[in-house]
Amino acid sequence: MNQAIPAAAKAGSSARERVRRRSGFVQVGLAEASQRYTEGLKRCLGILLQAICTTPTETTASVYVPTDSTDAQYHLMGRGLKLSCPTSMLPASIVYHPLQWDLLAADFRFRFEIMRQAYDL
Repeated sequence: MNQAIPAAAKAGSSARERVRRRSGFVQVGLAEASQRYTEGLKRCLGILLQAICTTPTETTASVYVPTDSTDAQYHLMGRGLKLSCPTSMLPASIVYHPLQWDLLAADFRFRFEIMRQAYDL
């Protein structure tokens, strides 16, 4: 499957600064983002376009559509488009080889396990 996947869910992780990218990602990503945007317009609950990380030439973003009006209220969303961009963008690098991705993922799992044990997460 061609998609971008954040490498980690925890802030401060060195692995989080990397995003998986495979050939065809841009076309699949744009199609999926367009579909989610259209879905949000039909629901009239608002749409959140949020920048996540950046490379020197690209910015990775997510499109969020609330499931219902309560979800929209929890995310402080109106009926229109909400743009979100952190003041300091996470740097990202593009990984082209699956083995390199596997090594980065293993490194993250190792670091996360140490942190989990240290802080009883």
